[in-house]
Amino acid sequence: MESAVLEKPAPGEAESEIIESYPFKWSAENYLKASAAGLFGDKRVEMIEGEIFEVNAHSKPHIVAANKAYETLRFAFPRGYVLTNQSTLYADETSRPEPDIAVFRGDWNDLLAEAPLTPVLICEASLETLSYDRGRKASLYARLGVRDYWILNLREGRLEIHRDPQPMSEKPSGFGYASIQFLTRQQNIAPLELPQTTISVAELLP
Repeated sequence: MESAVLEKPAPGEAESEIIESYPFKWSAENYLKASAAGLFGDKRVEMIEGEIFEVNAHSKPHIVAANKAYETLRFAFPRGYVLTNQSTLYADETSRPEPDIAVFRGDWNDLLAEAPLTPVLICEASLETLSYDRGRKASLYARLGVRDYWILNLREGRLEIHRDPQPMSEKPSGFGYASIQFLTRQQNIAPLELPQTTISVAELLP
């Protein structure tokens, strides 16, 4: 869907030549109304900074990885934290991403607060969407201030740790991660939120 802006034509220029198109930007309110009205049909979509992206149906490796990682992280994080599993993240008025796993400090009622909570950790299982998760979504999460972003790279069988969000003008949302680590199955990782808790990468990957 596009909107048009009409400017005053230059001398001798036909009006049909000066219509410039701009991408339509969705608001959270319009996005939720369109979804409730069935505008997107059976498609899986998410809104990133006012744009609608279609998300592929989950493959078996993705389903296994996302649920295995969820169980591992649920066991690792003690009481006082809540985890969502493939749920909408109410980020801001222009974005409604759906991370595979998001970890929040607090309890379930805290998620009802009007001001959106920033996850202490986001984890995405990634196969077909690897470039999207590394690019557009990583930049959004960095802009939102997510300090710990993990990608389960199912193509190469490793864990990618993205940390230290910083302004980066070349990134889609103007932010990116200054620190990116690649870990194999034989290595361990500790969440920034729980530095004394060790998690085996093999427990996260299928």
